[in-house]
Amino acid sequence: MLLLIDGYNLLKNIHKVSRVTEQQLDQFKLRLSQYAKLSGNEVILIFDGGSDWYPSKEVDKKITIIYSGIQESADDLIKEYLQRLKGRDVLLVSTDRALDVAAHNVGIEYVDSDEFYVLMEQRLEKKRVIHTNSSQSRLVRINLQKNTELDNLMEEASRSIISKDEKIEQARKGTTQKLSKKERKKKGKLDKV
Repeated sequence: MLLLIDGYNLLKNIHKVSRVTEQQLDQFKLRLSQYAKLSGNEVILIFDGGSDWYPSKEVDKKITIIYSGIQESADDLIKEYLQRLKGRDVLLVSTDRALDVAAHNVGIEYVDSDEFYVLMEQRLEKKRVIHTNSSQSRLVRINLQKNTELDNLMEEASRSIISKDEKIEQARKGTTQKLSKKERKKKGKLDKV
């Protein structure tokens, strides 16, 4: 899947600021490239401005970063991309309603910047937790006092714990049949995120 991201829209929303610092931009690009590598999704990140009159492109690790240039806005460039990408597996990430309408008009799904950011961070955190937990395959006693009954109870209870991911998956399975066709299509896209 291709993620088409309205760069400053996303950064301003997640940081709740009107101007984005270089540090915030660099930190986000690093996280986004980690996410792109993990998810396998192609990412195009579009920003307003740049040093040239016309759009300029740079590839930074797993993401393509495009600056709209002085003569064009990022919104106009995103609308052009939406037209070019019509019919492909694309998800627009923006809270700009005009862009959301443009995406809808060409049959491309969209998601709010805040929602995408949460999903991206959850995916990155899930990988970190899985990696951390994979090395912890046994119970560790933290109290030196011997209490066989309590030890047996704790060991038994640890076998039946359902992880948060399993709970979410069970909840999703129960609601999938209740979604409309449009909602199922959007859910399918978000599941790929």
